[in-house]
Amino acid sequence: MVAPDARGQGVGRTLGVHVVDVARSRRHRAIHHPAQCRRRNARACGLWHGLGCEVIGTVPGAFEPDPAAARPL
Repeated sequence: MVAPDARGQGVGRTLGVHVVDVARSRRHRAIHHPAQCRRRNARACGLWHGLGCEVIGTVPGAFEPDPAAARPL
């Protein structure tokens, strides 16, 4: 996640390129980024897709708030 005041400056892309480069240098065939792509974060999805990644699955309702499941802290 990139801080709001740093968005649009290439920080996320720089980090993403580094992650992909390190994975390739170690001969990894895949990178698992849990919870990276969700509807509310289309920019992150676009970033990872642009780096050659693809969504291989979703968890229905995983990031949608469920008021019935809320518990007081």
